[in-house]
Amino acid sequence: MIYLIIITLVMLLFLVLNFIIPHIAKTLWKRRFLNRVQKSGKIFLTFDDGPDPINTLRILDLLKKYNIKATFFVIGENALNYNELIGRMVAEEHKICLHGNNHLHPWKVFPWQAMYDLNRCKKILISYGIRNKYARPPFGKLNIFTMFYFWFSHLIFVHWNIDSLDYKRTDSKQLGEWLKQRIEVGKIILLHDGRRAGTSAGEITVEGLKIFFNDCRFDSQVFSALP
Repeated sequence: MIYLIIITLVMLLFLVLNFIIPHIAKTLWKRRFLNRVQKSGKIFLTFDDGPDPINTLRILDLLKKYNIKATFFVIGENALNYNELIGRMVAEEHKICLHGNNHLHPWKVFPWQAMYDLNRCKKILISYGIRNKYARPPFGKLNIFTMFYFWFSHLIFVHWNIDSLDYKRTDSKQLGEWLKQRIEVGKIILLHDGRRAGTSAGEITVEGLKIFFNDCRFDSQVFSALP
């Protein structure tokens, strides 16, 4: 009986340390960050899971055409494989930020694995001369190790207040119309230039953005990369 009690207490302690405390920290950081976004007078387009040799290239072409700056939360392995796209992002003054090396879910691996995954991505970006204060952990989740990694590295947790769910959509026209209806000043939008297994085709995002930009009611200067 005593062993069962000890095991239960250990499991409860792990639950509190690895899930509940990081979730509280994330909620506080998220609230503070989104308050700044809402007061910014800007629109922030953010792209996760790239770079991708086809879709990121097409998105960069669109952003250049409309003179819009954006923020890319890149996967470290993709950054290594497609370093020419990283170079173009830098040259065209987009912001490049951390999103992990292999997109590990912080709750589905050992806590230190998720921290190492973020740090590996950081080192890859540093090797390209890219140093910044912004990071978005995979799935927008933290565990106890990644929470302290953010804290001690002085990273800013970047959340979103519009999730396009573009990786689930199968109709680019529907996505474009959805973006036109919901995007406004003071919003940070989650999109994906990269794709993982089991998600929809990346061209859905590209074509949806094309529809949005073709009939955009905002001046290009309203759009901004993270400062």
